Amino acid sequence: VSNLDGEATVTVNRFYILLGEERGGESAAWRSDAAGWALEMWGTSPLFGIGLGSFPISIGLPDVREYPHNVFLEAAAELGLIGLALFLALFRYAGRLIKAQKTRSWQARVGLAWFVAIIVQSVLSGHIPKMRELYCMLALLPAAFVIRRA
Repeated sequence: VSNLDGEATVTVNRFYILLGEERGGESAAWRSDAAGWALEMWGTSPLFGIGLGSFPISIGLPDVREYPHNVFLEAAAELGLIGLALFLALFRYAGRLIKAQKTRSWQARVGLAWFVAIIVQSVLSGHIPKMRELYCMLALLPAAFVIRRA
């Protein structure tokens, strides 16, 4: 797969690196290490976490925007079990709204597709403050179903 210049696209290049380089390349190696660090942090403070935004400081970096690239691991490490449960409640709320529509309407199907896409993104590259799509979806789903009934 190539772009108009005949060069491999960014996505194809990333797969070459992921499959061809040791530990999947620099990015995959970082994500793997970061996931391990997040789990260790969760283990040190399982109930309340280490504090929102503390991930980079806890791994020896300055106060920069760095995170484990998995919003659930980040929530567990930084917010603990209590914060993770509250965060997961947001996903349950969205899922219940979609399920209530019995996925027959096109709105419910679009909502379900959006919901699945956001979950996939949040596991691969999510960051709590940057989950605008999730927060937008949570705000718009009830409105979409109320408008449909009117």
